Amino acid sequence: MKRLFGVPIVVIGLLLSGCFEDVGDDTVAASSGGGGGNCSGDYRDLISANEREAANACGTQVSTQFAAADAYLQAALEACRQGETAAANQYYSNYEQQVSHARTVAEGFNCTSGGGGGGGGGGTSFEDTSSTTYYNLCVGQTSTHIYAACYGPVQYSNSSCGSGGEVSYNYLRRYDSSAACTRARDDYLDNY
Repeated sequence: MKRLFGVPIVVIGLLLSGCFEDVGDDTVAASSGGGGGNCSGDYRDLISANEREAANACGTQVSTQFAAADAYLQAALEACRQGETAAANQYYSNYEQQVSHARTVAEGFNCTSGGGGGGGGGGTSFEDTSSTTYYNLCVGQTSTHIYAACYGPVQYSNSSCGSGGEVSYNYLRRYDSSAACTRARDDYLDNY
């Protein structure tokens, strides 16, 4: 039986300037005040609308790489707003590396910006005949919540995230055990 277990994070005004205050183990609420310099100018988005469209059309394995990059950019912007320049710079460096990786993955699936037709892209898939199972860390968001969930057990070749109801989850990473995935999920939410 495959299970999807996640913890939602409430994020109000994700794109608005403001400081976040931890108000519990699984909730982050927005509060006004404080802020860094010109955060959106200092940490600019490197992914064009056409590139996003092409990645989304190419399929989950590509679009999730771009979603992971977006998470780093949002973390950099938030750290900047809180005046944490060193953390913001590190998140932005991670963002630049993830954008490069996402583009490499997109090339491997023959995705082109300009959003050609059909989904799925190119690539090759092989059936996994091993009995080893894994747990996928999956992330998603709505206009008011950030979600992270572990989905599994799954085989190595399965990067699916199951169904989360109203939330569309994207694959982020695979773990050898449920406990390792749960720790990573909690770290992701704590550091978002």
